Amino acid sequence: MSKLISGVNIAPSATPSRNSVIDLEATKKADKAKDADMAAYKRLRKSGVQPPKINGSAHLEQHAETTNEITTGHIYSSDYSRRENEKFLNDIGVG
Repeated sequence: MSKLISGVNIAPSATPSRNSVIDLEATKKADKAKDADMAAYKRLRKSGVQPPKINGSAHLEQHAETTNEITTGHIYSSDYSRRENEKFLNDIGVG
């Protein structure tokens, strides 16, 4: 008895492209950034602050000066902007 294997189809998306080049350094850098962001996100959550997303949490943790900056994900460019925003939040009873 013999078996006949015929008509094996492989989808193009399952095979690597000859034209694409994998940039290992960029991949390693992205993985390192993801690890740093996840660690920062966990630290911020543990301290009772909720960042808007995991990506960028390390930057927020490093540069934000108020919890409002962390929760909104927006770091103010100047101390004046920061003070005005804090004043506004206090006036409306949120801050």
